[in-house]
Amino acid sequence: MKIRLMRWNDVLQLIAFLLFFAVTVALNLNCSEEDSNPASDPACGSGHVTWDSKAQVCRDQKDNRVVPSSCCGQ
Repeated sequence: MKIRLMRWNDVLQLIAFLLFFAVTVALNLNCSEEDSNPASDPACGSGHVTWDSKAQVCRDQKDNRVVPSSCCGQ
């Protein structure tokens, strides 16, 4: 009787783990790419951008070119 109860505990723990794993995978697959780094847009140049607070513009760090302010999250 005690062994059967332990076996049911193990089965329930395995089912709970698999359910948690499936929910985690489903959430990760549903993440939108739009929520990612705004600097990954092709209009942002190399993607390494910085906000120039003096000039109030967003600049590409590779060639110091002015890129859209949305690339810096502004």
